[in-house]
Amino acid sequence: MEQRIFISWLKQRLAEQALPGTAAHKLMMHTNRELPDRFPDDGRKSAVLLLLYPESGSYKIVLIERTKDGGHHSGQIAFPGGRMEDTDLSLWHTAVRESREEIFLNDVVEYVGAITPLYIPVSRYILYPFIGFMQHTPSLVPSDTEVADIIRVDIEQLFGNKSDMQIAIGPGMYVHSRVYNINEQVYVWGATAMVLSELEVLLNEFKSL
Repeated sequence: MEQRIFISWLKQRLAEQALPGTAAHKLMMHTNRELPDRFPDDGRKSAVLLLLYPESGSYKIVLIERTKDGGHHSGQIAFPGGRMEDTDLSLWHTAVRESREEIFLNDVVEYVGAITPLYIPVSRYILYPFIGFMQHTPSLVPSDTEVADIIRVDIEQLFGNKSDMQIAIGPGMYVHSRVYNINEQVYVWGATAMVLSELEVLLNEFKSL
């Protein structure tokens, strides 16, 4: 893909038309999950950055492996991002600020647009995903306290490598889920996979034009 055509199309698409939303989320949703009709009043706002940059005729996206700190999302594959603070000017600002803190993203990121927010019951976060773009490969460093590893993956390879898994969520507790496989040992599931699914649906829509 020519690096500007898809991004320009995506920016216009997100601004002017309804999003795939729930239909896309359900494609990668595990069997025990439910999608509420509305977000709870006590939901905590958070934002994540889907950072895209061109490489070898396609796009790479930046994911992180969270440190094993014992929290709800300990050790999982996720996007850089986190909770909105009172000093943040917007949720987009939250996504960029958290990315600076977690992966030391110091370059200017072009705003592409927002995709469908998602409620995460286990942590009571309302997750607002934003797509950002950089013309060049970013120089990134993982935060010692929050990020175990930074993962850069080609989106078309990732979207073409899905499987079904039984995932342990507690002692003797499992859920069946569709996952994106980064490699034989590393996979993406849960809210991160559901958000990625909407990007995949949008990419497929662009490729069908």
